[in-house]
Amino acid sequence: AMHKYEEVKRTLNEVENLIKEEEDLIQSAKEKGKNVAVYELELSKIKVKYEEIVRSIIDIENNLEAGKFKEAIKLANSTLEDVNSVIHTLNNISADLEKLVYKSPTNSSINSTNNNIFSDIIKDNFFIIIGGAVVGLTILCTIIISKMRKKRKWDELK
Repeated sequence: AMHKYEEVKRTLNEVENLIKEEEDLIQSAKEKGKNVAVYELELSKIKVKYEEIVRSIIDIENNLEAGKFKEAIKLANSTLEDVNSVIHTLNNISADLEKLVYKSPTNSSINSTNNNIFSDIIKDNFFIIIGGAVVGLTILCTIIISKMRKKRKWDELK
């Protein structure tokens, strides 16, 4: 349990360093007049996830102090997965930002980056989008049917 706890703490330090590098890259891109609003949004999401991971580490510490080693190991494993996914996301964003800052990007690379981010948003909110479409179609059908019924009643009265 202590080994897993130490591993999570080590990888969390790596996340801290990557976040600092990310902030520096965003600042460099801003100084060069590049549009980095999308990257700032992604970084703010990562910082929120980072805070959740810190809370998980506190829970792991509490479990270790209470002698709940199995629970601490389970929580450490899930936290480690979260940390690794954050590291992967930060590495991808850093690579995109380095291309933006250090090379003169073509329009296609900017568009592909934006398309990747928008496709990630669509993947994350797929069920919400589908649910909204179903609700919208239901409302539309209800309105059309009610209009047709009113028209039919009016025609019968004539």
